[in-house]
Amino acid sequence: MKVLDVGGGFPGFDTDKVSFAKIASVIRDSVNKHFPEEEDLIMIAEPGTFFACAPVSKSVNIISSIKVPASRITKNELDTDKPGFMYFVNQGVYGTFNSVVYGDFVTGEPLFPDPKKDKEIADCIIWGPTCASTDQVEGMTKMRHMQEEEWLYYPNLGAYSITTSSTFNGFERPECFYFIDELSWKFI
Repeated sequence: MKVLDVGGGFPGFDTDKVSFAKIASVIRDSVNKHFPEEEDLIMIAEPGTFFACAPVSKSVNIISSIKVPASRITKNELDTDKPGFMYFVNQGVYGTFNSVVYGDFVTGEPLFPDPKKDKEIADCIIWGPTCASTDQVEGMTKMRHMQEEEWLYYPNLGAYSITTSSTFNGFERPECFYFIDELSWKFI
């Protein structure tokens, strides 16, 4: 055998359960075990998500919010008297959160923490702007009560986001802003 293709599907960022380094270690050990004498072995891998994911973060603006009984979100009648919120943001699954449709689950957080409000956690759902029932950025999640015009921050969303976005229902693709720290700039 001359070519070994280990494929793709590598994670875009490390978690407690999986890391790129652990996966690479398993691949290296397996190649050494199963192909110890292959001198001219050509290995192919597709770690695109690993390289594209981390350099891109997104900040979205809350354009509308609705207070609802939390039971509407949790589907638990015991939560009827608790407040829940549905937030609508300026980007959705037809825009830069397209990867959510394919199983990438994202979790946003307030861009600007507020120590006074951060203790008041409520059930919520994050929706995109299109009014399509499938334009759900986050299913049931918990976060502090947010106001219109506040921002949510989503890290690690570079892979399959802007490149797969559309202008569905007339919503424009977002403007991109590029930032780099001084140390990284010196390496370029």
